[in-house]
Amino acid sequence: MQSSRNYIVLPSAIRKVGCARYHLNRTRRDSYNNKRVKYYDQKLCQTLIKIFHEHRLSSVEIKKLINTPEKLSDKNSIFKMIWSRERVLGMLLLKRTKLSLLWIAVVSNYQDSAELLVSSGADVNEFYGLPSSSYELTKKSTILHALLKMYPSAWNEQFIDMVMNHGADVNAREFDRQSSLHRAVQNGRVKAVKKLLERGAEVNTTRIVGITPLLDAARTNEADELLPLLMSYGANINVTDTNGFNVLRCLTLCPDKEHVDLARLLIQKGVSPREVLVDAYESIHCAAKRGRIDLVNLLLDHGANVNALGLNNQSPLYFVAQ
Repeated sequence: MQSSRNYIVLPSAIRKVGCARYHLNRTRRDSYNNKRVKYYDQKLCQTLIKIFHEHRLSSVEIKKLINTPEKLSDKNSIFKMIWSRERVLGMLLLKRTKLSLLWIAVVSNYQDSAELLVSSGADVNEFYGLPSSSYELTKKSTILHALLKMYPSAWNEQFIDMVMNHGADVNAREFDRQSSLHRAVQNGRVKAVKKLLERGAEVNTTRIVGITPLLDAARTNEADELLPLLMSYGANINVTDTNGFNVLRCLTLCPDKEHVDLARLLIQKGVSPREVLVDAYESIHCAAKRGRIDLVNLLLDHGANVNALGLNNQSPLYFVAQ
């Protein structure tokens, strides 16, 4: 099934000389349908099981082995052990040793291998550690952040449960103060949002420019489900970001849906459709610009200023006349 959103995946091949070894591709499909991904996942999982059994490792020794950073001089590292048994797979992994084996398994969508590593004690709170990538993983991204940017398959949902059951920090922040809850709402992950809230995710936490998960959620097509859910856990509906933008204005920026009933509910609960902004478009401008007539009428019926001047002294009528 193809999604309208882009999701991250680390490709299971480095085809070109000099190709970025950690470059994350974008996809709208479940990458586990790719035969190469399934093949490497099975090989890696089987090889890890063999290593654990052949060396008769205790659970403590396994945990130490899979969490010890790779060193090229260490012949007994987990990467070298894999290479000695599966040369092609081992070479691919050895080219990516700036990441832990768990990180490689997760972002490559090696599902069985990722589950084996987590159940064996891999650190689910380890940071990504690499500079900002081409698709928004930062040095302080966690496994949970990454999973919420990956294709939302049934396995992905189950694995999110697994990493939380193994102690994943639901309130960890990336460099731009993005929480897992921010990432979940941005990607319309309703089930994941509910799980995070149940596990104690901070509902009113703010990222850069004071944006809360509620304000992010209002910009999505899933706002009708996300906003009531966040509100049920105490989200502040009267919050504004540092630009003065409230939840109604964010709602008018939703790409494909008008959300008139949701806007009406927010107004009934006290959110004002009459912002006081300087050199910025208000909710009424944004709704008019997008041709959302029902939303424009609702805002006007509840006090929005029909003569409000936004950027370049443009009124809502300017956009209606376009």
